[in-house]
Amino acid sequence: MKIKAFCLMLALTAALVLTPVSKAETAGETGSALSGAPVSESGEFQRVSETAGYELYYHSKTAEVAALDKRTGKFWRSNPENRAEDAIAIPSVKNNLASQFILYYFDGESLTAIDSFSQSVALGQHTASINGDTLTVRYRVGQEQFQEDWLPLLISRERMEEKVLDKLEEEDRDYILERYHLYVLKDLEAELGATLVATFPSLKDHDIYVRSKMSGYIGEKVYKLFEKAGYTHDDLAFDCNDNGLENTYKEQIFYELAIHYRLTEDGLQAWVDPAGIEESETYPVVRLELLPYFGSGDAQTEGKMLVPDGSGAVIHYNNGKRAAEPYWVKLFGEDKARGNWEQKNVAPPSVLPVFGVSHSDGAFLGTIDAGYECAGIKADVSGRICEFNTVGAFFEVRAYDTVSVTGSFNAYDTTVITAPARFSGNLTVTYRFLPEAADYSKMANVYRALLLKTGVLKENAGETAPLNLELTASALVRKSFFGINYQTVAPLTGFDDALTILNELGVPAQLKYTNAVNGGQRQKRLDTVKPLPGLGGSKALAELQEKARTDISVRFREAYNVPKSLAARLLSKDTAKIYSFDFIARYVLDHSNAATLLSAEFLETQSQKLLASMEKQKLRGLHLQDGVASLDSDFNSAGYKDRKAIREGTERFLKTLSQKHISADHGSYYSFAYLSKIWDFPDKSGGYIIEDETVPFYAMTVRGSVAYCTAPLNETADSREAFLRAVEIGAGISYTWVFTQPEKPVDTADDYYNRQYTGSIEEARVFAGELVELRQKIGETPLISHKKLSETLTESLFGSGAVVYVNYADTAVEFGGVSVPARGFFAVEK
Repeated sequence: MKIKAFCLMLALTAALVLTPVSKAETAGETGSALSGAPVSESGEFQRVSETAGYELYYHSKTAEVAALDKRTGKFWRSNPENRAEDAIAIPSVKNNLASQFILYYFDGESLTAIDSFSQSVALGQHTASINGDTLTVRYRVGQEQFQEDWLPLLISRERMEEKVLDKLEEEDRDYILERYHLYVLKDLEAELGATLVATFPSLKDHDIYVRSKMSGYIGEKVYKLFEKAGYTHDDLAFDCNDNGLENTYKEQIFYELAIHYRLTEDGLQAWVDPAGIEESETYPVVRLELLPYFGSGDAQTEGKMLVPDGSGAVIHYNNGKRAAEPYWVKLFGEDKARGNWEQKNVAPPSVLPVFGVSHSDGAFLGTIDAGYECAGIKADVSGRICEFNTVGAFFEVRAYDTVSVTGSFNAYDTTVITAPARFSGNLTVTYRFLPEAADYSKMANVYRALLLKTGVLKENAGETAPLNLELTASALVRKSFFGINYQTVAPLTGFDDALTILNELGVPAQLKYTNAVNGGQRQKRLDTVKPLPGLGGSKALAELQEKARTDISVRFREAYNVPKSLAARLLSKDTAKIYSFDFIARYVLDHSNAATLLSAEFLETQSQKLLASMEKQKLRGLHLQDGVASLDSDFNSAGYKDRKAIREGTERFLKTLSQKHISADHGSYYSFAYLSKIWDFPDKSGGYIIEDETVPFYAMTVRGSVAYCTAPLNETADSREAFLRAVEIGAGISYTWVFTQPEKPVDTADDYYNRQYTGSIEEARVFAGELVELRQKIGETPLISHKKLSETLTESLFGSGAVVYVNYADTAVEFGGVSVPARGFFAVEK
């Protein structure tokens, strides 16, 4: 028997050595489907498709893809060529560098990553095929390794015979019985019997078979014989329980997915269909990084990365910021339908699904064409975990949230729950190759042309007013009546007050009127638009709208006093609440006065009612405070809506309302075609430490198509500097004012000490005059290029041909024969 086992061991060992090599040699090959001339510099890459401008290559052993730009000869690879020589990367990071994707799942305690190289490609578990112009690479991710816990440690004699032995042939039965020893209590010596009963108490109830220690390959054969007999995981659980043992069996984790590639007229497109992912029911996929190292540059490469942080930001290759956290930002902010008990980020939202890379010999603009609703951008520099500079997209394939069992949210009573379904659309990234090194200005021009071509942007759709005013109509204040304290809405800026402000100002302005309808500051749900009493009658409102374009500011996804039937739900099925946070500590200020996130179903029926109400009230425009720059799910069990469904519903909502003048805060990629203006337009990035430059990429994308104005100048530390930033990007300016200060406001943030209009009206008049003169030179034309000439001097070229120099220094600057005044600007018409 020992000789037989030894021969079997040699045979199995040989098979284990040879099989992976054989798989690796043949994996991905489909006869002549992947034939083609190899690229000399890349050895084993094979050409699989070709267009007039590009060639697509595939490496069958590593599953890498690459695109050749025929114009320049630049070979863009999915993975770094010299990754094996990385002196910094630990083995797990090297596996990531060789991977085309990285999956994340919860292992019961933490978010766990699994890479496509070590868990699929290195095991030969990938295949490739060509269908028309599309290359599809399929991966089986996960390595099955036998574990002793798959076999019962104890099993009763009756069940061993009934469930296993009686269903096998004699040779198989003998093989199992050599590894399981039968104990019958009455046949044992008293001392041995007592010892075994102490160890295995079930021996008192029935005869038992006990598993002996087995080497891996023998145990695997025994397990296969149990499987052959029909023994299941349910049987294992029964036998563990029947013998008072803990069932320590753990499900093997396997995933299957496919990446599809095809060449486009601009470059290379890659996509994954989440519906095609096969996953473990116990450990569902929650996140996917797609081609995380595409086009990355090593420590010897000169280059820059573009990220869509607020206004836009550039990260220099090899900038030495090894102690900085990587750039990792979700598009459209955090989902408010996932319990947010802490304010995580106060930076301006990232609303453009785009990123970029520029090397000395080429560049690409990465656009997330599908799945951007659940996407984010990740970037890092060399020297931190590896020698490569990288930027790319990640996708939250399935929403998840941390839920407290007791409500205390400590580390011992929380669990992770996941959404009932994956994201409901493709996850698509297109790499649009540029023929030479491109700065952010060139990338912005490419991106703007793309959005115009696809209808996301329209030509000359908005007029940028130099001066824009937010007027706060009311505030919630404390009052008392015969010693009884109560809260009420107090008017701050009525319609006649607004007319007074405009008349004193003496220059044209556009308005958004805040806290003016449906309960004011604590607005009720938005199915009608009804002005608050005490602000003035319809005649005064009509006169105000004749005097200045006026948008009534509302929230359409958030409201107070909402019945549960209209509330969106968290993954825990609790009502989704919108909390106010302490500015410094970032914790919730007041749980009792939270707004409610409205159900997505309510959104579907809202727009027509709003239009009818606006007609009745003779309102000409709406300003949307929420729901445009953010996408907030609804996990209602009766009608689950992910961020894609919310975006689609919001877009239909905006399209219907766009019959009127519609403006919104921050804006967003999908909303541009419907908005007449963007308020609080970001004039700088979020200032992450890893970033090197703030750039006006957002402004260069939308100027000439959507009007925009920056955040209120009277809420900045230096209003002149903020004014100059608006000049630099061709934006309008704004102020937030009240006519009367509130007495005893409920929220101290509503003190409005810096919003009394008299405190900054003269400044606004002067700044508006400067912008009116500037607007005559730059018009509504796009911002074509932007340069930072020094630490304090910038140059902006507009489509009209005018060049605007902005000087932030305290002294005048001479440049190119032009004198730019201290803390001022100068426009040259060309």
